[in-house]
Amino acid sequence: MGARTTARHAPRAQEPRAASIGADAAIDTGEVPIMSCYLALFRGDRSGAVAIEYVLIAALIGLAIIAGATTLGQSLNTFYTNAGNALPGA
Repeated sequence: MGARTTARHAPRAQEPRAASIGADAAIDTGEVPIMSCYLALFRGDRSGAVAIEYVLIAALIGLAIIAGATTLGQSLNTFYTNAGNALPGA
């Protein structure tokens, strides 16, 4: 039988491992603490901030529409009340 050939891969860079929490946590092992990993993920992710901005803009537009409709409704109510009172025999 012939010699088997295996594919050689370039060595992969080691990913930082989360440090264990406990008595050994104070020892600097070169590992990345768990919270640092999570904070790095949140720091780089901006999709939540954009979504919140869109929600705030939509809420402000909704409040402006409600305020405008309320003011318009009160003005129309006053107008038609005055018009009805001005008609003779009404």
